[in-house]
Amino acid sequence: RALLTQKQVIQLVQVQMYAKASGVDLPNPTCPILHAKMKTVQSDKKQSKHQMEISNMLESELGFYHEQEVPPTNGDYQFTGILDIDMACHERRIAIEYDGRYHFLNDYANSDDGENGATRIPNGATKAKRRF
Repeated sequence: RALLTQKQVIQLVQVQMYAKASGVDLPNPTCPILHAKMKTVQSDKKQSKHQMEISNMLESELGFYHEQEVPPTNGDYQFTGILDIDMACHERRIAIEYDGRYHFLNDYANSDDGENGATRIPNGATKAKRRF
């Protein structure tokens, strides 16, 4: 039996988190290898220059001290990067999402401007985070 790729495992983790956010408890996978892989899923953390500027401004000008790229739950799985909240202060229970370019899909095939093909269509992780 072939094991799932990292991308497929990430998709399963996203389904688990989306279900949990919707109030549905899905059973954990019965395959111990898959369950172990899902517990340690990691994804690339991407912060834009603009997000860093906003974060710095929130701290220096408004006194809003926070962590960056914070996992949204403390549940069964340790998610690193997949659905992280851009800026969060646990003490004050405040979360801020900066919807920069990494939050949206790109449409290179239909890009008229020759740029990055950016759209205003949220990607899957952004949709899931908004649901939280």
